[in-house]
Amino acid sequence: AECSVCRAAVGLEPPFFARREMQTATENVVVRDATAEHVELEFRRFLETFEVANEDRELDGSQRPSAYYMAEIAHMVTEDRKTLHVNFCHLEQHHMELAHTIQENYYRYLPYLCATVEFCASTALAAFATPAGDPSQRATMLPSSTCAR
Repeated sequence: AECSVCRAAVGLEPPFFARREMQTATENVVVRDATAEHVELEFRRFLETFEVANEDRELDGSQRPSAYYMAEIAHMVTEDRKTLHVNFCHLEQHHMELAHTIQENYYRYLPYLCATVEFCASTALAAFATPAGDPSQRATMLPSSTCAR
């Protein structure tokens, strides 16, 4: 299967013999999971671009502007929360193939999803940077275990 957006392979498991070779490789070899990296990129696009329809905003009581999840992440950072709640229906509405890929191998992609949320949180945190722009001050504010679910 391939992604309709960028034509990259999505949801493909390496063959059994390839998985076995990865397990027996030396400890210094870094194995890239290209599919997981693609999922990470597409999930980031989802977080950065997903917009809630006006009637949905009225139902959940929020009046947040476009980029719904970026506003949620900014709120998460200011409230010092460590969890982002993602509505799976939103993900399906935005990118059905991505939603099913994540659902099929959630634990495989979880570290990549968390990294995406951490990246977006650091982007939101940059908006609250100290006037001097001291990076050590900003880094202490970033939640240590931000995770998407």
